[in-house]
Amino acid sequence: MTSSPDISPPPTPRVVLIVSNAAVLIGDPEMLSGRPCSHGIFKMPHLPLPALAMTAATGVDPLVHGVVTSNVVHQADLTTGPVSHEDRRFPAFWNDAAKVGLRTLAIDWPATEGDPDLPDAISPATINTLVREADAIAPDRITDLLQPNADEELRQPAEHFLSRLDVAFAAAHAAISAASPPDLLALVLRGSNKPIPDAALSPPMQAALESFISSLPSNTPVLIVRRWVGGVGEADRRMPYAFTLVGGPQIEVRKKTPGLAIQAVGGAVRLFAELPCPHGATIPDWKFVKLPEPDANRPLPQGISESQTDWEALIDRVLAMPKTPARAKAARCLTYRFSVLASIALFRQRWDELGSLAGWLVNLRGDLVDHWLNVYATNRRGESEALPAAVNAMMRAHPNQHVTTIANCLLQAKDASGEIRSMLEPINAAELPISSALGTLGRLCLLAELPEAGVDALHRAIQSGTACAVDRGILAAHLLKQGEPEAARHALGPLGGPNGVKQWCILRLRILLALDHHDAAVKLAESILDRYPAESTVLQLMKRT
Repeated sequence: MTSSPDISPPPTPRVVLIVSNAAVLIGDPEMLSGRPCSHGIFKMPHLPLPALAMTAATGVDPLVHGVVTSNVVHQADLTTGPVSHEDRRFPAFWNDAAKVGLRTLAIDWPATEGDPDLPDAISPATINTLVREADAIAPDRITDLLQPNADEELRQPAEHFLSRLDVAFAAAHAAISAASPPDLLALVLRGSNKPIPDAALSPPMQAALESFISSLPSNTPVLIVRRWVGGVGEADRRMPYAFTLVGGPQIEVRKKTPGLAIQAVGGAVRLFAELPCPHGATIPDWKFVKLPEPDANRPLPQGISESQTDWEALIDRVLAMPKTPARAKAARCLTYRFSVLASIALFRQRWDELGSLAGWLVNLRGDLVDHWLNVYATNRRGESEALPAAVNAMMRAHPNQHVTTIANCLLQAKDASGEIRSMLEPINAAELPISSALGTLGRLCLLAELPEAGVDALHRAIQSGTACAVDRGILAAHLLKQGEPEAARHALGPLGGPNGVKQWCILRLRILLALDHHDAAVKLAESILDRYPAESTVLQLMKRT
């Protein structure tokens, strides 16, 4: 007799999503509240909490969903105020849930107040009120949190942190134990805004988290986005957040899965909750848990919109304001927003967005990094006619800076590659203050016949996570020419894989042949010829073998 399929109803809540800008766990435990855990690391730039939370909720990055910082500049009167759900330009999972009759409770989640699909939301403003009205925290809890020799000024922030933690979890416990618990629950846990060590914050947060998880149905998956403090060094600063999945179907306990995309969290929440996952939201490709299959007919996202803000005009209006605290506050708000988005555009290598954002930052602030990103984006977009103006503006604003010299060398490189050698020789890649300039420095050094300096700078660019495809490709080609095919393979990284850019595929093919990896070379050559049947370089390379 065949067993009947499992038609048991989904748990309530179907899924819980927790996002925090603090290290909520002590290390990477294999179990929480007796339930198995799997952990991963997000490769991404640092994000403010509103951008982090909304990226996890929508499944798209802040360049798309538009929620970046806690405050925005209102176009009508140029005042600043809290970010609103109306500032979001892509649906969150709770919007999709509401369309099929499911209810979501969001607790302390940014940009949710007034959202018609979150009628029961406990907004950050409400949490602030509840914290003010809460009973005082017992002195021994504050003492336990702080080190014995901690600054007395930290006692009030410590009390505020503990009180907010208590209020948030009290609301979550009340929701779960109600007669009609929510179908989905979203909870933000905020760290301290003062320098209280992570080692002090993690124990009370993990204890409160485990108490809450133990109150959930055993088959409710809990997804946690948290700050990661598991390592040191530049490579770890490129991965400031970790992911933990508690429970879920057929979960495989893992310490770390590297290179996850935070946008996939939004897709995972929808799949766990059996919601339609709209086009644009990232579908996770996770090996450590069995996820429900997405609907083959994915719906178009509802409520999606492009920004109607004329940012250049808004900047001009702010800069034209009298020099008052209100003007300074509006300028800071815009600068912070554009700086965050520029870091994302740089990470994603989205040069058009980076160029626009850098140009706005030059007008608002004009720091060295703003001018460099403007030059860099202009160069990567191949806008040779616009490059001299960008470089000259940088030279006027920040003369006698090594990064400015690198920008100037971009202008000189084509016509006077020999002359740039003397300009580049004094520059030490280890001391360069802007990591995104390392790749350009490395490529210019190789062009100027400074191979050791060039290789060093390009390796540093890769290690810092700022290397673009051209940086990797040029370094790999140089190392292959020097008879170092294994080093070239590492330098090339993921470039040149199946269906990749043709020039990097051919470079990878040369490397594989130099390594005598015949089978892999044949497979890659066939994939290239499937797309480019008359590619003579590939035919010649394989003919020699």
